[in-house]
Amino acid sequence: MDNSRIFADLLIDSGTGFVVNNAPELNKLLCKFAGDKDKARELGEKARQAVLAHSGVSRKIADRLLEYL
Repeated sequence: MDNSRIFADLLIDSGTGFVVNNAPELNKLLCKFAGDKDKARELGEKARQAVLAHSGVSRKIADRLLEYL
C-alpha cells in the first residue's frame, strides 16, 4: 500500500478501509462482511463516494499552480 498511501488513508479515514496485520485478521474481516452483505454493500458505496469526492484533486492543484507561473 505504500505507493497508494493517499488512497489507503482516504478509505481508512472514511471508515471504509481496514488495516489487517496478518492472515487471521484478514479472514475475520472477510467472514464478517460475507455474513453481512448489506453492510458490505453500504461500505462499498461509501468508499466509492469517498474516492469520487477526491477525483481530479491533483489536476485542480496543478491548474491552480499554473496560474502563478
